[in-house]
Amino acid sequence: MPGAGKSFWGLRLANYFQLPFVDTDNLIEQSEGFSVQQIFKQKGEPSFRQLESKVLQQIIFTAETPLIVSCGGGLPINPDNFNRMQQAGIIVYLNTSLDLIECRIRTESQTRPLFENKPHLRFYLEELFLQRHDIYSKADFIIQADHLSIHDFEPILRACIEQH
Repeated sequence: MPGAGKSFWGLRLANYFQLPFVDTDNLIEQSEGFSVQQIFKQKGEPSFRQLESKVLQQIIFTAETPLIVSCGGGLPINPDNFNRMQQAGIIVYLNTSLDLIECRIRTESQTRPLFENKPHLRFYLEELFLQRHDIYSKADFIIQADHLSIHDFEPILRACIEQH
């Protein structure tokens, strides 16, 4: 889900375990020369989702070493993307409570295009969660993410490194 802590934890894990880190939203912004928010406004969500798929393929085809990828919450909803992710590595779902996500998003709503002009944020989050939950639940690891520490990820990172 948006606001679950993917980028936050991905960067910390990469630093802690000395692995490369990639954030798909950052790569899209670099390649397009616009923020995610601007891309949503100018080109629309379907175009952004196509860019996500393209960036995911680039990451998978160019990765030469194990790395940590933080992907947007909508990226795995595309079945092709999810299958690519499964084939390329281990998927971790940060299962963060809607209360915490709502709190985070309320403080950053200007940078999250999915939530702009949503007067009933909680209702929208609940709907989004229901739409995405089935695919998220297919992740290799599901972590309750409200109160995490870096050490909660060690078994997952070991499994990832052993797989590759």
